[in-house]
Amino acid sequence: MNADELLERYAAGERCLRGADLHGADLRGVDLRGIDLSDANLSDTDLSDADLRDADLIGANLRGADLIVASLSAADLRDANLHDANLIGAKLGVANLRDADLSGANLSGAELSCTDLTCSNLNGAYISGANLIKAKLSRANLQGANLSVTNMIGADLSGANLQGANLGGANLIEADLGGANLQGAKLSRSNLAYVNLANSDLSNADLSDSNLAGTNLTNADLDNTNLEGTILSLGISLNIRNPDQTAPYEWNGLYLHSKTELKIAEAFDRAGVPFYLNGWTRIHSTQHIDSKEIDFLVFYQSKWGILEVNGEPSEPPVCTLYEPERISLCATDAPNIVTTSLSGDHESVGGLNPASLRSAERSIVAPQELRLFKIPHISIVEHYEATRCWDEPDTVVQEFLEILTQASNVP
Repeated sequence: MNADELLERYAAGERCLRGADLHGADLRGVDLRGIDLSDANLSDTDLSDADLRDADLIGANLRGADLIVASLSAADLRDANLHDANLIGAKLGVANLRDADLSGANLSGAELSCTDLTCSNLNGAYISGANLIKAKLSRANLQGANLSVTNMIGADLSGANLQGANLGGANLIEADLGGANLQGAKLSRSNLAYVNLANSDLSNADLSDSNLAGTNLTNADLDNTNLEGTILSLGISLNIRNPDQTAPYEWNGLYLHSKTELKIAEAFDRAGVPFYLNGWTRIHSTQHIDSKEIDFLVFYQSKWGILEVNGEPSEPPVCTLYEPERISLCATDAPNIVTTSLSGDHESVGGLNPASLRSAERSIVAPQELRLFKIPHISIVEHYEATRCWDEPDTVVQEFLEILTQASNVP
């Protein structure tokens, strides 16, 4: 069938032309609203600026077709082959593209709001600048796709494969990426506010300078993820998947390792002080950089401080030592530091004067080997025994805030 025959039959009122062979036909700018071209061969057809609204294109072969600025709103394209198709600026709002093959297709600037792309194949597709508000992309294959500066507010990408995809500068507010594969994905400068990233794989992904305000990262894999310059909200869930980490206690959407941590969290809440809970940070030493999980990262009176709860079953007690004009975190590998208690009359601990240590009726127990880390921009790191945190959570928090208030800002 050639283009003229198709148009004659359509003009005569015929709509069911399923299975028609229109390979390479010139159908630029034609009005084919509501036509049934299911299972038709439209490969390499020029349908640029064509009106195919409400068309039935189920199983159609549109491989390599030119659909620039074509109108396909509410069209049914289930199982259609759109491999390498040109859909620049195409209007596909509310269209059904479930299980469609869009691999290698160019969808830049396309209108895809509320479009159903569930289980579709968009491997290597170019979708930059497209509008995907509330689009359904659950379990879609977007590996290596370019989704930069797309608008994906409220989109469903749960279980999607976005490995190596480029989402730089994308707007993903309130999108669902639960269980998605984002290994090695580029998300720099993207807006991920209130996004669900629970159980997602973000290993080796780049989230630098992105907005993570209110983002749910429960059980997300952030192994080797770049989080430099990210914006975090107050009280978000940062429970990342880690073989050594369990956080069985839930409180106001946050997950805690113990009931003692819960008491401290409630005390900070009563004090009206914002905090980050159970997050990982990159800690710099003079020799290398390491990662450590922090119990409470607190911002108070323009200063940052860390409060650690020691003696919980989930982690060994850790020693706190003070250098002149700097408070540092002790971990492993610094030799010649002995176990001590602040209630004794020791003249020094590891060469430091105990007068510079605060005796808050808490024992400081050093592991066998300790590594001294200096943490830039953190004014204080205070360790409190779990027993005292359980018995006097409000006193512990107030004491911590007083110490933080008196501390000097650390560059």
